[in-house]
Amino acid sequence: MKLEKCGIIVYILVFILGCGVSNYDRGVVFLEQEEFDTAIPYFEAAIDSGVNIADAHRELGITYYKKEMAQQAANHLRIAVSNNRKDSRATFFLAIALEENGDFDEALDTYRKFITLNSSQSIRQDIRSRLALIKDKRDNQIVQEVVAEELGVSFNKVQDNRIVVHYLEVTPGSVDPIALQKSLTGLLISDLAKVDQHNIVRRNLLQKLINVIDLDQDAVLNTKNVKRIGHLLHAKHVVSGKIEESSDGVFRSNLFLNNIDSNEVQPVGTPEEENDLFELQKVLVFGILESLGIQPVGTLKKALLKKETENMSALILFGQGLDSVDRSDYTTAAKLFRDALSEDPNFELAKKSLNEAEALEIARSQDLSLIETNVVRRIKSQSAIHDRFRHMDSALTREFAPPSAADATLEGDAPPPKTSITITVKQ
Repeated sequence: MKLEKCGIIVYILVFILGCGVSNYDRGVVFLEQEEFDTAIPYFEAAIDSGVNIADAHRELGITYYKKEMAQQAANHLRIAVSNNRKDSRATFFLAIALEENGDFDEALDTYRKFITLNSSQSIRQDIRSRLALIKDKRDNQIVQEVVAEELGVSFNKVQDNRIVVHYLEVTPGSVDPIALQKSLTGLLISDLAKVDQHNIVRRNLLQKLINVIDLDQDAVLNTKNVKRIGHLLHAKHVVSGKIEESSDGVFRSNLFLNNIDSNEVQPVGTPEEENDLFELQKVLVFGILESLGIQPVGTLKKALLKKETENMSALILFGQGLDSVDRSDYTTAAKLFRDALSEDPNFELAKKSLNEAEALEIARSQDLSLIETNVVRRIKSQSAIHDRFRHMDSALTREFAPPSAADATLEGDAPPPKTSITITVKQ
Protein backbone atom coordinates (compact mmCIF):
# COMPACT_ATOMS: atom_id res chain seq x y z
CA MET A 1 0.00 0.00 0.00
CA LYS A 2 2.82 2.37 0.90
CA LEU A 3 4.56 1.73 -2.43
CA GLU A 4 1.33 2.32 -4.29
CA LYS A 5 0.84 5.62 -2.50
CA CYS A 6 4.40 6.72 -3.30
CA GLY A 7 3.86 5.88 -6.95
CA ILE A 8 0.66 7.89 -7.07
CA ILE A 9 2.36 10.88 -5.40
CA VAL A 10 5.28 10.82 -7.82
CA TYR A 11 2.89 10.59 -10.78
CA ILE A 12 0.87 13.55 -9.50
CA LEU A 13 4.01 15.65 -8.92
CA VAL A 14 5.30 14.93 -12.41
CA PHE A 15 1.90 15.80 -13.87
CA ILE A 16 1.66 19.04 -11.92
CA LEU A 17 5.22 20.15 -12.67
CA GLY A 18 4.85 19.30 -16.33
CA CYS A 19 1.65 21.33 -16.59
CA GLY A 20 3.28 24.19 -14.67
CA VAL A 21 5.74 24.96 -17.44
CA SER A 22 3.57 27.00 -19.79
CA ASN A 23 4.24 28.08 -23.33
CA TYR A 24 4.96 31.54 -21.96
CA ASP A 25 7.53 30.17 -19.48
CA ARG A 26 9.24 28.17 -22.20
CA GLY A 27 9.36 31.26 -24.42
CA VAL A 28 10.99 33.28 -21.63
CA VAL A 29 13.66 30.60 -21.18
CA PHE A 30 14.51 30.58 -24.88
CA LEU A 31 14.50 34.40 -25.01
CA GLU A 32 16.98 34.54 -22.13
CA GLN A 33 19.14 32.02 -24.00
CA GLU A 34 18.90 34.26 -27.10
CA GLU A 35 17.26 31.46 -29.07
CA PHE A 36 14.83 33.93 -30.59
CA ASP A 37 13.41 31.82 -33.41
CA THR A 38 12.59 29.08 -30.90
CA ALA A 39 11.02 31.52 -28.43
CA ILE A 40 8.62 33.11 -30.95
CA PRO A 41 6.19 30.16 -31.46
CA TYR A 42 5.89 29.66 -27.69
CA PHE A 43 4.88 33.29 -27.14
CA GLU A 44 2.47 33.06 -30.07
CA ALA A 45 0.95 29.92 -28.54
CA ALA A 46 0.59 31.71 -25.19
CA ILE A 47 -1.25 34.56 -26.92
CA ASP A 48 -3.54 32.10 -28.73
CA SER A 49 -4.33 30.35 -25.44
CA GLY A 50 -5.43 33.60 -23.85
CA VAL A 51 -3.05 33.21 -20.90
CA ASN A 52 -0.78 36.12 -19.88
CA ILE A 53 -1.71 37.91 -23.11
CA ALA A 54 -0.14 41.28 -22.21
CA ASP A 55 3.06 39.67 -20.92
CA ALA A 56 3.27 37.36 -23.94
CA HIS A 57 2.88 40.28 -26.36
CA ARG A 58 5.56 42.16 -24.44
CA GLU A 59 8.07 39.30 -24.54
CA LEU A 60 7.25 38.55 -28.18
CA GLY A 61 7.83 42.21 -29.00
CA ILE A 62 11.17 42.15 -27.17
CA THR A 63 12.11 38.99 -29.06
CA TYR A 64 11.41 40.69 -32.39
CA TYR A 65 13.40 43.74 -31.26
CA LYS A 66 16.37 41.49 -30.46
CA LYS A 67 16.01 40.05 -33.97
CA GLU A 68 16.25 43.61 -35.33
CA MET A 69 12.66 43.50 -36.57
CA ALA A 70 11.55 46.85 -35.14
CA GLN A 71 8.18 47.10 -36.90
CA GLN A 72 6.98 43.69 -35.67
CA ALA A 73 8.36 44.49 -32.24
CA ALA A 74 6.43 47.76 -32.04
CA ASN A 75 3.18 46.06 -33.13
CA HIS A 76 3.26 43.61 -30.20
CA LEU A 77 4.63 46.09 -27.67
CA ARG A 78 1.80 48.53 -28.45
CA ILE A 79 -0.68 45.77 -27.54
CA ALA A 80 1.23 45.03 -24.33
CA VAL A 81 1.22 48.70 -23.29
CA SER A 82 -2.45 49.14 -24.15
CA ASN A 83 -3.28 46.19 -21.90
CA ASN A 84 -1.06 47.36 -19.05
CA ARG A 85 -0.13 51.05 -19.15
CA LYS A 86 2.03 50.69 -16.03
CA ASP A 87 4.30 48.08 -17.62
CA SER A 88 7.57 50.02 -17.69
CA ARG A 89 9.45 47.19 -19.42
CA ALA A 90 6.99 47.11 -22.32
CA THR A 91 6.96 50.92 -22.49
CA PHE A 92 10.75 51.16 -22.66
CA PHE A 93 11.13 48.52 -25.36
CA LEU A 94 8.27 50.09 -27.33
CA ALA A 95 10.12 53.42 -27.23
CA ILE A 96 13.42 52.02 -28.50
CA ALA A 97 11.64 49.93 -31.16
CA LEU A 98 9.81 53.03 -32.41
CA GLU A 99 13.07 54.99 -32.44
CA GLU A 100 14.76 52.20 -34.41
CA ASN A 101 11.85 52.15 -36.85
CA GLY A 102 11.99 55.91 -37.42
CA ASP A 103 8.61 56.62 -35.76
CA PHE A 104 10.13 59.53 -33.89
CA ASP A 105 6.99 61.41 -32.77
CA GLU A 106 5.50 58.29 -31.18
CA ALA A 107 8.91 57.37 -29.76
CA LEU A 108 9.14 60.76 -28.03
CA ASP A 109 5.70 60.32 -26.45
CA THR A 110 6.56 56.79 -25.33
CA TYR A 111 9.91 57.76 -23.81
CA ARG A 112 8.13 60.53 -21.88
CA LYS A 113 5.63 57.97 -20.54
CA PHE A 114 8.51 55.73 -19.51
CA ILE A 115 10.08 58.59 -17.54
CA THR A 116 6.90 58.84 -15.45
CA LEU A 117 7.02 55.08 -14.74
CA ASN A 118 10.70 55.03 -13.76
CA SER A 119 12.03 56.21 -10.39
CA SER A 120 15.77 56.03 -11.12
CA GLN A 121 17.22 59.53 -11.46
CA SER A 122 20.19 58.38 -13.55
CA ILE A 123 17.97 56.49 -15.99
CA ARG A 124 15.65 59.50 -16.24
CA GLN A 125 18.62 61.70 -17.11
CA ASP A 126 19.75 59.24 -19.79
CA ILE A 127 16.28 59.18 -21.33
CA ARG A 128 15.95 62.99 -21.28
CA SER A 129 19.22 63.20 -23.22
CA ARG A 130 17.81 60.60 -25.58
CA LEU A 131 14.80 62.84 -26.21
CA ALA A 132 17.07 65.62 -27.50
CA LEU A 133 18.75 63.19 -29.89
CA ILE A 134 15.42 61.86 -31.19
CA LYS A 135 14.17 65.40 -31.83
CA ASP A 136 17.33 65.98 -33.85
CA LYS A 137 16.76 62.71 -35.77
CA ARG A 138 13.15 63.73 -36.41
CA ASP A 139 14.24 67.06 -37.87
CA ASN A 140 16.71 65.30 -40.15
CA GLN A 141 13.96 62.93 -41.27
CA ILE A 142 11.53 65.80 -41.99
CA VAL A 143 14.13 67.63 -44.06
CA GLN A 144 15.01 64.53 -46.09
CA GLU A 145 11.31 63.88 -46.73
CA VAL A 146 10.49 67.41 -47.92
CA VAL A 147 13.52 67.53 -50.21
CA ALA A 148 12.55 64.15 -51.71
CA GLU A 149 8.99 65.42 -52.03
CA GLU A 150 10.23 68.43 -54.04
CA LEU A 151 11.79 66.05 -56.56
CA GLY A 152 8.56 64.06 -56.91
CA VAL A 153 5.47 64.71 -58.99
CA SER A 154 3.19 65.63 -56.11
CA PHE A 155 3.83 68.33 -53.55
CA ASN A 156 1.96 68.70 -50.26
CA LYS A 157 -0.22 71.76 -49.94
CA VAL A 158 0.95 74.59 -47.70
CA GLN A 159 -0.61 74.89 -44.25
CA ASP A 160 -2.53 78.13 -43.72
CA ASN A 161 -1.34 78.62 -40.13
CA ARG A 162 2.29 77.66 -40.71
CA ILE A 163 4.91 80.44 -40.72
CA VAL A 164 8.65 80.48 -41.39
CA VAL A 165 10.66 83.30 -39.85
CA HIS A 166 13.57 83.36 -42.25
CA TYR A 167 16.99 84.70 -41.34
CA LEU A 168 17.05 88.47 -41.49
CA GLU A 169 19.85 90.10 -43.41
CA VAL A 170 22.09 91.96 -40.97
CA THR A 171 24.39 94.49 -42.60
CA PRO A 172 28.07 94.24 -41.64
CA GLY A 173 28.39 96.77 -38.89
CA SER A 174 27.94 94.69 -35.78
CA VAL A 175 30.69 92.75 -34.03
CA ASP A 176 29.46 89.41 -35.44
CA PRO A 177 26.74 89.70 -38.13
CA ILE A 178 26.12 85.93 -38.36
CA ALA A 179 25.72 85.58 -34.60
CA LEU A 180 23.39 88.59 -34.52
CA GLN A 181 21.42 87.21 -37.44
CA LYS A 182 20.84 83.86 -35.72
CA SER A 183 20.14 85.30 -32.28
CA LEU A 184 17.59 87.83 -33.55
CA THR A 185 15.84 85.17 -35.61
CA GLY A 186 15.81 82.94 -32.53
CA LEU A 187 14.21 85.70 -30.45
CA LEU A 188 11.54 86.40 -33.08
CA ILE A 189 10.66 82.70 -33.39
CA SER A 190 10.54 82.28 -29.61
CA ASP A 191 8.08 85.17 -29.26
CA LEU A 192 5.85 84.24 -32.20
CA ALA A 193 5.67 80.63 -30.95
CA LYS A 194 3.76 81.94 -27.92
CA VAL A 195 0.77 82.71 -30.20
CA ASP A 196 -1.45 79.62 -30.42
CA GLN A 197 -3.14 80.58 -33.70
CA HIS A 198 -0.03 79.84 -35.74
CA ASN A 199 2.51 77.07 -36.14
CA ILE A 200 5.98 78.64 -36.22
CA VAL A 201 8.74 76.57 -37.81
CA ARG A 202 11.58 76.02 -35.35
CA ARG A 203 14.94 77.60 -36.16
CA ASN A 204 16.74 74.24 -35.93
CA LEU A 205 14.51 72.80 -38.64
CA LEU A 206 15.03 75.86 -40.86
CA GLN A 207 18.80 75.58 -40.46
CA LYS A 208 18.85 71.84 -41.21
CA LEU A 209 16.93 72.45 -44.43
CA ILE A 210 19.38 75.18 -45.46
CA ASN A 211 22.25 72.79 -44.76
CA VAL A 212 20.71 69.97 -46.82
CA ILE A 213 19.90 72.09 -49.88
CA ASP A 214 23.42 73.52 -49.49
CA LEU A 215 22.81 77.26 -49.72
CA ASP A 216 25.63 79.68 -49.00
CA GLN A 217 25.04 82.87 -47.02
CA ASP A 218 24.13 85.03 -50.03
CA ALA A 219 21.87 82.38 -51.55
CA VAL A 220 20.01 81.93 -48.25
CA LEU A 221 18.74 85.51 -48.43
CA ASN A 222 17.85 85.37 -52.14
CA THR A 223 14.12 86.05 -52.68
CA LYS A 224 13.73 82.97 -54.88
CA ASN A 225 15.20 80.71 -52.18
CA VAL A 226 13.09 82.35 -49.48
CA LYS A 227 9.98 81.25 -51.35
CA ARG A 228 11.46 77.82 -52.03
CA ILE A 229 12.09 77.30 -48.32
CA GLY A 230 8.48 78.30 -47.62
CA HIS A 231 7.26 75.69 -50.12
CA LEU A 232 9.51 72.98 -48.74
CA LEU A 233 8.36 73.61 -45.17
CA HIS A 234 4.67 73.80 -46.25
CA ALA A 235 4.33 77.32 -44.84
CA LYS A 236 1.84 79.80 -46.20
CA HIS A 237 3.86 82.78 -44.99
CA VAL A 238 7.58 83.52 -44.77
CA VAL A 239 8.91 86.52 -42.89
CA SER A 240 12.03 88.01 -44.47
CA GLY A 241 13.88 91.31 -44.57
CA LYS A 242 16.87 93.16 -43.20
CA ILE A 243 18.18 95.12 -40.23
CA GLU A 244 20.81 97.79 -40.74
CA GLU A 245 22.94 99.48 -38.14
CA SER A 246 24.05 103.00 -39.08
CA SER A 247 27.29 104.62 -38.01
CA ASP A 248 25.41 106.63 -35.39
CA GLY A 249 24.14 103.44 -33.71
CA VAL A 250 20.58 103.61 -35.04
CA PHE A 251 18.98 100.31 -36.11
CA ARG A 252 16.68 100.35 -39.15
CA SER A 253 14.44 97.45 -40.15
CA ASN A 254 12.60 96.60 -43.33
CA LEU A 255 10.54 93.39 -43.11
CA PHE A 256 8.20 91.60 -45.52
CA LEU A 257 5.52 88.92 -45.25
CA ASN A 258 5.74 86.59 -48.27
CA ASN A 259 2.54 84.73 -49.18
CA ILE A 260 3.67 81.45 -50.74
CA ASP A 261 0.28 80.64 -52.28
CA SER A 262 -0.30 83.95 -54.03
CA ASN A 263 3.32 85.11 -54.40
CA GLU A 264 2.30 88.42 -52.85
CA VAL A 265 4.87 90.32 -50.79
CA GLN A 266 3.43 92.54 -48.07
CA PRO A 267 5.52 95.05 -46.09
CA VAL A 268 5.43 94.45 -42.34
CA GLY A 269 4.28 97.83 -41.03
CA THR A 270 6.53 100.74 -42.01
CA PRO A 271 10.32 100.78 -41.89
CA GLU A 272 11.26 101.23 -38.23
CA GLU A 273 14.16 103.03 -36.56
CA GLU A 274 15.27 102.41 -32.99
CA ASN A 275 18.35 103.22 -30.95
CA ASP A 276 17.65 100.09 -28.89
CA LEU A 277 17.91 96.79 -30.81
CA PHE A 278 15.93 94.95 -28.14
CA GLU A 279 13.10 97.45 -28.40
CA LEU A 280 13.18 97.10 -32.19
CA GLN A 281 12.88 93.31 -31.88
CA LYS A 282 9.64 93.73 -29.93
CA VAL A 283 8.31 96.25 -32.47
CA LEU A 284 8.96 93.68 -35.20
CA VAL A 285 7.07 90.95 -33.32
CA PHE A 286 3.93 93.09 -33.00
CA GLY A 287 4.29 94.29 -36.60
CA ILE A 288 4.38 90.68 -37.89
CA LEU A 289 1.33 89.75 -35.81
CA GLU A 290 -0.56 92.81 -37.06
CA SER A 291 0.20 91.80 -40.67
CA LEU A 292 -1.29 88.38 -39.84
CA GLY A 293 -4.42 90.00 -38.41
CA ILE A 294 -3.60 89.22 -34.76
CA GLN A 295 -3.91 91.81 -31.99
CA PRO A 296 -2.40 90.42 -28.75
CA VAL A 297 -4.09 91.45 -25.50
CA GLY A 298 -3.90 90.62 -21.82
CA THR A 299 -1.53 87.87 -20.70
CA LEU A 300 -0.26 87.18 -24.22
CA LYS A 301 0.63 90.83 -24.80
CA LYS A 302 2.43 90.95 -21.46
CA ALA A 303 4.43 87.82 -22.35
CA LEU A 304 5.37 89.22 -25.75
CA LEU A 305 6.54 92.52 -24.27
CA LYS A 306 8.92 90.78 -21.85
CA LYS A 307 12.48 91.00 -23.18
CA GLU A 308 14.63 87.88 -23.10
CA THR A 309 17.72 90.00 -22.53
CA GLU A 310 18.92 93.57 -22.91
CA ASN A 311 22.59 92.67 -22.86
CA MET A 312 24.29 92.91 -26.29
CA SER A 313 27.26 90.75 -25.24
CA ALA A 314 24.87 88.02 -24.06
CA LEU A 315 22.95 88.25 -27.34
CA ILE A 316 26.11 87.86 -29.45
CA LEU A 317 27.37 84.93 -27.34
CA PHE A 318 23.94 83.33 -27.65
CA GLY A 319 24.07 83.68 -31.45
CA GLN A 320 27.56 82.19 -31.54
CA GLY A 321 26.26 79.27 -29.50
CA LEU A 322 23.46 78.72 -32.01
CA ASP A 323 25.99 78.77 -34.83
CA SER A 324 28.03 76.09 -33.01
CA VAL A 325 24.91 73.97 -32.59
CA ASP A 326 24.30 74.27 -36.34
CA ARG A 327 27.78 72.81 -36.87
CA SER A 328 27.09 70.01 -34.33
CA ASP A 329 29.81 71.37 -32.05
CA TYR A 330 27.80 70.94 -28.87
CA THR A 331 30.77 71.30 -26.48
CA THR A 332 31.61 74.75 -27.82
CA ALA A 333 27.92 75.65 -27.97
CA ALA A 334 27.42 74.77 -24.31
CA LYS A 335 30.42 76.93 -23.31
CA LEU A 336 29.10 79.90 -25.30
CA PHE A 337 25.62 79.57 -23.78
CA ARG A 338 27.20 79.49 -20.31
CA ASP A 339 29.17 82.63 -21.19
CA ALA A 340 25.93 84.28 -22.31
CA LEU A 341 24.33 83.37 -18.98
CA SER A 342 27.34 84.83 -17.16
CA GLU A 343 26.54 88.11 -18.90
CA ASP A 344 22.81 87.79 -18.19
CA PRO A 345 21.75 85.05 -15.72
CA ASN A 346 18.07 85.69 -16.54
CA PHE A 347 18.43 84.92 -20.25
CA GLU A 348 15.88 82.06 -20.31
CA LEU A 349 16.29 81.19 -24.00
CA ALA A 350 20.03 80.75 -23.43
CA LYS A 351 19.27 78.42 -20.49
CA LYS A 352 16.98 76.31 -22.65
CA SER A 353 19.56 76.19 -25.45
CA LEU A 354 22.27 75.21 -22.95
CA ASN A 355 20.17 72.29 -21.69
CA GLU A 356 19.58 71.10 -25.25
CA ALA A 357 23.27 71.37 -26.20
CA GLU A 358 24.35 69.46 -23.09
CA ALA A 359 21.73 66.78 -23.74
CA LEU A 360 22.86 66.37 -27.35
CA GLU A 361 26.49 66.12 -26.26
CA ILE A 362 25.60 63.35 -23.79
CA ALA A 363 23.30 61.54 -26.22
CA ARG A 364 25.89 61.56 -28.98
CA SER A 365 28.16 59.33 -26.87
CA GLN A 366 25.39 57.22 -25.35
CA ASP A 367 25.38 53.44 -25.73
CA LEU A 368 21.71 52.47 -26.08
CA SER A 369 22.48 48.84 -25.20
CA LEU A 370 23.96 50.00 -21.88
CA ILE A 371 20.83 52.04 -21.12
CA GLU A 372 18.78 48.96 -21.99
CA THR A 373 20.82 46.82 -19.58
CA ASN A 374 20.40 49.35 -16.76
CA VAL A 375 16.66 49.67 -17.38
CA VAL A 376 16.10 45.90 -17.47
CA ARG A 377 18.17 45.36 -14.32
CA ARG A 378 16.25 48.08 -12.51
CA ILE A 379 12.87 46.74 -13.58
CA LYS A 380 13.75 43.17 -12.61
CA SER A 381 14.93 44.20 -9.15
CA GLN A 382 11.74 46.18 -8.56
CA SER A 383 9.36 43.54 -9.86
CA ALA A 384 10.96 40.35 -8.49
CA ILE A 385 9.36 40.50 -5.05
CA HIS A 386 6.04 41.73 -6.45
CA ASP A 387 5.88 38.88 -8.98
CA ARG A 388 6.84 36.29 -6.36
CA PHE A 389 4.00 37.29 -4.08
CA ARG A 390 1.58 37.64 -6.99
CA HIS A 391 2.25 34.09 -8.16
CA MET A 392 2.15 32.81 -4.59
CA ASP A 393 -1.20 34.48 -4.03
CA SER A 394 -2.48 32.99 -7.27
CA ALA A 395 -1.42 29.50 -6.18
CA LEU A 396 -2.89 29.81 -2.68
CA THR A 397 -6.28 31.01 -3.91
CA ARG A 398 -6.91 28.06 -6.24
CA GLU A 399 -9.81 25.77 -5.38
CA PHE A 400 -8.59 22.40 -4.12
CA ALA A 401 -10.74 19.32 -3.62
CA PRO A 402 -11.36 18.48 0.05
CA PRO A 403 -9.37 15.62 1.57
CA SER A 404 -10.78 12.17 0.85
CA ALA A 405 -10.65 8.91 2.74
CA ALA A 406 -7.68 7.88 0.66
CA ASP A 407 -5.69 10.65 2.31
CA ALA A 408 -6.30 9.32 5.83
CA THR A 409 -3.45 7.78 7.82
CA LEU A 410 -3.22 4.06 7.21
CA GLU A 411 -2.01 1.36 9.56
CA GLY A 412 1.73 1.00 9.22
CA ASP A 413 2.36 4.57 8.01
CA ALA A 414 5.31 6.29 9.59
CA PRO A 415 4.33 8.86 12.26
CA PRO A 416 4.74 12.53 11.35
CA PRO A 417 8.11 14.08 12.28
CA LYS A 418 8.32 15.74 15.68
CA THR A 419 10.82 18.37 14.50
CA SER A 420 10.14 21.09 11.94
CA ILE A 421 11.30 20.69 8.35
CA THR A 422 12.76 23.66 6.48
CA ILE A 423 12.43 23.69 2.70
CA THR A 424 14.69 26.10 0.79
CA VAL A 425 13.63 27.09 -2.72
CA LYS A 426 16.40 28.55 -4.88
CA GLN A 427 15.28 31.47 -7.03
